[in-house]
Amino acid sequence: VVDKDQVKIYQYQVLDTMMLTTNLGEFSSVHLERVRGEDNGRKTEIWLAPERDYLLLKLLQTEPDGRTIRLDIRTAIQDGQPVQATIAQTGR
Repeated sequence: VVDKDQVKIYQYQVLDTMMLTTNLGEFSSVHLERVRGEDNGRKTEIWLAPERDYLLLKLLQTEPDGRTIRLDIRTAIQDGQPVQATIAQTGR
C-alpha cells in the first residue's frame, strides 16, 4: 500500500472462497483476513471478486473497542461500464 511517500506491506490470509450476495447480485468471491500481531485487537476482513479483477465487494473491520466499520458495494463502474453480477440468479 502506498501511504503518502511510504510503501507499506500488509499480509493477508485466504479464509474461504464463496458466493457473496450484494446489492448488485451474487458474485464468486475470495474472503481474506489481514494478518496482525496477537496483541492487536483489530480484525479486518475483505471480500474480492476475482472474475472482476479483484473488485472490492465488502470490507468488515472490528475495532479493539468493539466498534464495527462496514463497507458494502452498492454500485460500481469498471472499464466505463456498470458492474453487474456475473452469476445468474435462479429460482428467486
